[in-house]
Amino acid sequence: EDVNVRAIVSTLQEQNRTSTRTKTILPTRMLKKTKQIKHLFDDSELRRVQFRIMKYLGSLGGRINYHLIGDTSTYLIKEAVAWDNENHLFFYVPLEDMKPIIHLDLFFPRIVDLALHSSERQTKVTACELLQSIMLYMIGKSVPHGETRVVTYEKLYKKLFPAVLQLSCDSDTFTKTLFATFMLQIIRWFTKNKRYENRETMSLLNTFMNGIMSSKNASIRDFSAVCLKEFLKWSIQHSIGEDKHAYLKNSTSVLKRIVSYSMHPNSFKRL
Repeated sequence: EDVNVRAIVSTLQEQNRTSTRTKTILPTRMLKKTKQIKHLFDDSELRRVQFRIMKYLGSLGGRINYHLIGDTSTYLIKEAVAWDNENHLFFYVPLEDMKPIIHLDLFFPRIVDLALHSSERQTKVTACELLQSIMLYMIGKSVPHGETRVVTYEKLYKKLFPAVLQLSCDSDTFTKTLFATFMLQIIRWFTKNKRYENRETMSLLNTFMNGIMSSKNASIRDFSAVCLKEFLKWSIQHSIGEDKHAYLKNSTSVLKRIVSYSMHPNSFKRL
């Protein structure tokens, strides 16, 4: 019997040693990284909920995550289609040994998305400040210098102006103050052009017209009306001088659109 007991004990010990060898041991780096990631989501209740949702979605696997997107085709059109087929906005990074080129056009969709929809205020504020800085850089680059060809950002402005208008009516006080003031400054700048139906200026004007027709957001309607008034005011104010008729072309564009929409069957479009 003692021999049998010893044999059983030795067998169990051997099995225990074998199972210990076959256990998967995680690398130390991976363990540290896991702790760091977990620590990032311990700051607030919102982060903890987001982390739990992320873990749950990751555990589903397969193609289930693909079906979580409500309207897949619209989402792909919005996210996958480029705003412009050319990269106009580039910036030379002034490093010591080289100056790499960064195309800022590629970052606009993500920056605008963070500025509009980020749930973290710090990220939202940073995205808003970055968006304003890049737009100021765009306006500065569009100023003609001598005989150089003026760069047009019409396709980018068609996406940026509605976003700026929406941010001007944001619930966050900082965002609202920043972009409401910025929008009025943009109006004063773009009403200076003398060309009739200038594409960039008309992108701005069409943004205000569409904002007035908004049926979902009353604050956007109100601020769009203020911007349209400011647009007409500065179009007339710029005309005080020698080239009066050239500056009044923007006022003509405003009146033409008002008359056109005044007979529209949609009540929101009948100003």
